[in-house]
Amino acid sequence: MPNIVIAKNTTVSGLYYPELGGAVISGSGQTTLSDVSTIYEISLSSDLYTDIMDGKVIINDGNTDFNTASAVNYINFIDKKTALDFSIAMSVVFGGR
Repeated sequence: MPNIVIAKNTTVSGLYYPELGGAVISGSGQTTLSDVSTIYEISLSSDLYTDIMDGKVIINDGNTDFNTASAVNYINFIDKKTALDFSIAMSVVFGGR
């Protein structure tokens, strides 16, 4: 199952993330960031982290709205999981070289 990162804008103003494929979240709207950016790019977005910490954005995994701490942990966890999955795949493909 793919990792889903939905960002919900809690403000009436639009939010713009140029580092996330130019993602725009309309005022009080939502967008699936994982459809327009990689998990790695999402995990590196300082603007997104700032907006999460400021309460402007709620992160959802397709089922659950996360509180601030859980949102940050979720994004960091799936980034590390994705990197680990890639590392394991490369090990299998290249015989552990």
